[in-house]
Amino acid sequence: MASPKHSIERSAKILVVEDEVPDARNFIRLLKSLGYPIVINTASGEDAVEIARATSPDLLLVDMDLAVEWDSIEAVRKIQSFCGAAVVYVIGMAEDPDLFERAENTKSYGYLRKPVSELELKDAVASALRRKSEDPERRVAERSAETMAGQVGSNIARMRAEAELRDSKEQIRLIADALPVLIAYVDSNLRYRFHNKAYEEWYRKSAEEIDGKDIRDVVGDNLYKLIHPHAIRALSGETARFEPTAVFPDGKTRHTSALIVPHMNDEGEVKGVATLVTAHVPHRSAHGGGNFFLPFFDFVWPGVPRGVTNASGSTSRISR
Repeated sequence: MASPKHSIERSAKILVVEDEVPDARNFIRLLKSLGYPIVINTASGEDAVEIARATSPDLLLVDMDLAVEWDSIEAVRKIQSFCGAAVVYVIGMAEDPDLFERAENTKSYGYLRKPVSELELKDAVASALRRKSEDPERRVAERSAETMAGQVGSNIARMRAEAELRDSKEQIRLIADALPVLIAYVDSNLRYRFHNKAYEEWYRKSAEEIDGKDIRDVVGDNLYKLIHPHAIRALSGETARFEPTAVFPDGKTRHTSALIVPHMNDEGEVKGVATLVTAHVPHRSAHGGGNFFLPFFDFVWPGVPRGVTNASGSTSRISR
């Protein structure tokens, strides 16, 4: 059975942050000779943060005095905010008390002074990885980071789905508003849940005066008397077609063809109705109006069963 040290060596990922090329090459060579197969090197603290996000290293071997835009302590601090990697600092000949004080606040697992021998590197890295694996606070931090990463991933997926849904709704709204007909969806309580721009023009009402309102409150008593019996038929599961003539609130008398299609769930219960009203066309085209509308119904409410009435007058449900 492999010893714990050997298990750690075979699986550990080490990120070397060193801007002196000869030193970086030496660290990589020594670490690989010691049995650490995954060794990544960068000379930049800023790049180290991005690499750590992508790879989740187990250990950081960091030159304490990077001569680049981000200092090493700042890079380690940022990495430790999302990653539970152990840290071993490498010190040059000069000693900066301020750097040491800041390094202590990052909970380092050791220090090495250049030039670093193979034995010193071996002992420091093995000790840091062992102590990291035994550190309950570090394990809690790692689990918290993993949980946060999962939550971030879920939030990103949710936001993408919401964005796609918004795009789909915007496309539906654009198409519906461009048509010179009345298109609406009314729930089982006969309250508007969707309407196109033509509704606002024909009935001289704003979107706020239509959304969520009862049919009678939107169309008025006279039109309601014409529409209500057919709406009730549709709520019973039967597709209704009729040709009312009425004076609309915009002052125009219109001879219209109307179609009301029931929206059924998988159990055959009617959840609401979709409606289409067009300016009058010859009677023989009334069914053509329905044929025009049904593909739009399928686009707006994909996969939703609808009721249809056959020539004998009986009603059935189509599942798609």
